[in-house]
Amino acid sequence: MAATAERVATRAGQRGATLLIALLMTVTFTLLALSLLETTDMAVRVLGNGGQLERAERAAASGIEWAAADVLQAGLTPANVTLNLDTGVQVAVRVLPTSSPQIVAIGRCNGVEVTLAADASVTLPTLPYAFASFSGQNRFDDLISVQGSAYLGTPFLPIYIFSTSPVSIAGDLFSVQSLPFPNSLVTHPSGTNILGVPALAVPVVDLAPYLAMTTGAVPVVKYTGNKTLSGTTVTGIVIVTLAAGQSLILQNMTLNGSLIVSTPSDSDTNRPTVAFKQSVTINGGTATTGNLAILAPFVNLVSTSSNNSTIAGVALVKNCVDLKSLQVNGQLVTLGAITSTSNTAGVTRAPGFVPNVPIGVTWPGTPKVRIQWRGRQ
Repeated sequence: MAATAERVATRAGQRGATLLIALLMTVTFTLLALSLLETTDMAVRVLGNGGQLERAERAAASGIEWAAADVLQAGLTPANVTLNLDTGVQVAVRVLPTSSPQIVAIGRCNGVEVTLAADASVTLPTLPYAFASFSGQNRFDDLISVQGSAYLGTPFLPIYIFSTSPVSIAGDLFSVQSLPFPNSLVTHPSGTNILGVPALAVPVVDLAPYLAMTTGAVPVVKYTGNKTLSGTTVTGIVIVTLAAGQSLILQNMTLNGSLIVSTPSDSDTNRPTVAFKQSVTINGGTATTGNLAILAPFVNLVSTSSNNSTIAGVALVKNCVDLKSLQVNGQLVTLGAITSTSNTAGVTRAPGFVPNVPIGVTWPGTPKVRIQWRGRQ
């Protein structure tokens, strides 16, 4: 009897141990399953957040590119806009020209935000020439020296065949004319003639922004009708309005700034003139006008009475009737032509010179915007 009772107790103990082990295993597997479910749920959440983060970053990048397109169209001016790109996806864009960074774009996707920043710079098209003539015949009766390339836009005889002195061009001459130039008309210390090139669009000039200017950070002086500026130094922007047959005379004076000459219409009949007498120096440009020296699109520049005058910067006129003893350091553009010279003159464009006329002239070509990415903020 005692042995039987002992066996029964042993079996009961074994069953209890087995039950305990089974219970422990059940609890362990349950915990493992719960942990696996939690890990899987976390992975799904992380994957979802990663997708939202990527979409938010793409939205921010799209905002930077939108800002670049806006700058290309409107210039570097302030802007503040929110764009809805997709369901739950938007981007807020700020363009702040005077701040650093200049462009900030905040992309959002279902509560996830990414902020990207960039700076923008606008590259305006310019003419790559020291001298450019767009219409009419250029007549050279005395030596003109061009240091740099040149462009002649007239397709037939852009240089008067009876010019008494060849133009000397230390650089390439690009000509719409396809006929070769005789050596009596063009000489090359360096460079060559490149003929039959496509015609460039004529620069478009708008004087209205200048005519609306008033005295501010950059001094602005305005005159109307015949005017003589003699024996003086002027700093800033000089704006002169001339009618047909009227003239502005600059005599033995210096302008540290820009000369803007307006006339009501473009007509070859009794065209207004800007005349240089004795020694005249124009050091072109202001904080407003870049390196613009003269902008006189419907006016003839006459320097018959000049004596070693100098223009530094960009000069754009209708015609140069005479370039006696005149040196242009920068760029000379004639919407017409040079019609005669009576003494040596020259145009020199240094290798580092870049025309910069931010208002008043639209040069042939397409402006470009450079984006300098600043990364996440």
